[in-house]
Amino acid sequence: SLVRTLRPNNHPLVRSVAVGGDVTFQADTHDNTLLNRDVNLQVVNLTTHSGDGVLFSILPTYEHLERDFPISSTITLPNGSTYEWTRYRLQLTSAQRRKVAFSPTVELGSFYNGSRRRLAFDLNLRLRPGVIIYSSAEWNHVDLPAGRFETRLYRLVPELQFTPRIAWVNNIQYDTQSSVIGWQSRFRWILTPGSDLYIVYTRNWMDDPLTRDIYTLNERAASKALYTWRF
Repeated sequence: SLVRTLRPNNHPLVRSVAVGGDVTFQADTHDNTLLNRDVNLQVVNLTTHSGDGVLFSILPTYEHLERDFPISSTITLPNGSTYEWTRYRLQLTSAQRRKVAFSPTVELGSFYNGSRRRLAFDLNLRLRPGVIIYSSAEWNHVDLPAGRFETRLYRLVPELQFTPRIAWVNNIQYDTQSSVIGWQSRFRWILTPGSDLYIVYTRNWMDDPLTRDIYTLNERAASKALYTWRF
């Protein structure tokens, strides 16, 4: 990656402006055929003195499918297909130190042999010291020659820090692609630095789109203890 950061002298609002980008490649290990290339060009990455920011990126992508790709329940992209597309992303962020921090994202452009519109929104609430709620929502509309579909994703993460050594985090997520509601609850107690106790509970429900019934898919609980012996 190559990114250059400029810092305007004595600007009343702007702290820094970064431009540049990075690229990642993935090739077949047998004949070195290019399978994937992702380019992230940061056209503008502006940060204010208050910690707020604006990011505009251009995202060219190349992908060669080694096997059939079921991109949705009704659409499958065939093995051996090659695609190139370019997407454009605009993201606004507010400083995470605020009691209410948000980050909307708009992403448009081509996608495989069609197009996709993506809207996302992150909202973080710091209600009081040790009580934080992270939430996010994402909507995608994909339009391909073989058909069109929409996906939605919702995530809620309440985090309680009772003391610097005791924390309880819950992760609740639902997406319309799998119709699965997932919940993971994790308790962590740092007995002494380097010695931790974890208790984790996980449960998944299926939201049946035909009957609108919700039933349990699976649930499990686990614990782990770490102990560090210094000598």
